[in-house]
Amino acid sequence: MSCGLRHPILLICLLAGLAGCSREPFPRAPLEPVTRFSLGSAKFTPFRSRPTGKELYDAAIKLYASFGSVAATAEVPGRPGSRSDLRFDSGGRRTLVSNWLGGSVLVCDGNRGLVYVPKSNSFFRRRPAWGAQRPDVAALWAGLMPSPGRPFDSYRLLSDTVTNGTPVYVLELHEPARGKYPAQITRAYLGKVDLLPRRLEYQDIETSKGRGRTGRPSQVATQVFTGFEVNITLPDALFSTTPPKGARPAKRGPRGEVILDS
Repeated sequence: MSCGLRHPILLICLLAGLAGCSREPFPRAPLEPVTRFSLGSAKFTPFRSRPTGKELYDAAIKLYASFGSVAATAEVPGRPGSRSDLRFDSGGRRTLVSNWLGGSVLVCDGNRGLVYVPKSNSFFRRRPAWGAQRPDVAALWAGLMPSPGRPFDSYRLLSDTVTNGTPVYVLELHEPARGKYPAQITRAYLGKVDLLPRRLEYQDIETSKGRGRTGRPSQVATQVFTGFEVNITLPDALFSTTPPKGARPAKRGPRGEVILDS
């Protein structure tokens, strides 16, 4: 498997806390939770009239592509230890994600990649096939990018609402079913004045013969953003691909697969 960010729904399913690790800190720069929303030097002019779902989506994608760096924190409501953090530097093609795949820390710096597992004080290296190399990491983190090979086939703007005191658009995106993967709906709650994400909801649409997109919806999975800051200075120490002192290479299974909980 190559180094990269998985669809945010995997974070919801597999998050585990990083607390309790008494070894050398990793990353070496403090990874504090982000608690404010700011576009920094990025520019967005709010819509004068209500946009269509596709107009809103296109505007968000254009805005996110202009971000030079991002610091964001998200969590699953009511789930202790579910905090996850993103640090992204598009100019240096550098990405850090904490709480990645069962509590790991993923770092990609150009063509170098490292995954550190605090639980076992182990690490393994990955070649960044995408992740840090993608210019749309920020949009991916905000739930605005489809799964590979499954482009969105509908963009619906639902009724506006308020999230934690912030007026938001609710954009519903639909991914069609493909192979063993069911169709999926993503609802992105985007601030009206900045288009930054406040909340994400994911829902698989179960399918069966003859039912297709009319299948029974699964339970909604939710991710809430506590902060999302754009174009801020990020310390180089965040993106170090040198494992902490004393860390050992992760164990591998008989087929060469990495055992994260070794």
